[in-house]
Amino acid sequence: MQESGLAQDYQLRCPSLAEIDYSSECSQYAYEGGTWAHALLAKKAGPNALVETFYPQLHELGWAGAFLATYGQTPEEFMQEFDAFLGLSLEEQVAWFPWLG
Repeated sequence: MQESGLAQDYQLRCPSLAEIDYSSECSQYAYEGGTWAHALLAKKAGPNALVETFYPQLHELGWAGAFLATYGQTPEEFMQEFDAFLGLSLEEQVAWFPWLG
């Protein structure tokens, strides 16, 4: 039997991570999923991209602009990629992060 991937139980009962209301029963998904979203973004742009690139551009470019400048894709494009990642088996997800295996 194939082991479920990270946060797949949330995917079955909650909206996309980008659509979660923090007062809903899915708010924990925002924290758990957000951790994995950040890990994927750090893998793309480096572990310091959030602090060294994203935050310094935030005021000038706004959230979406700083995201695009830092990670090379729009937040919407990333969420599509992230939702696909969450749909993978745990084995497939761990393969994205060799240091976890």
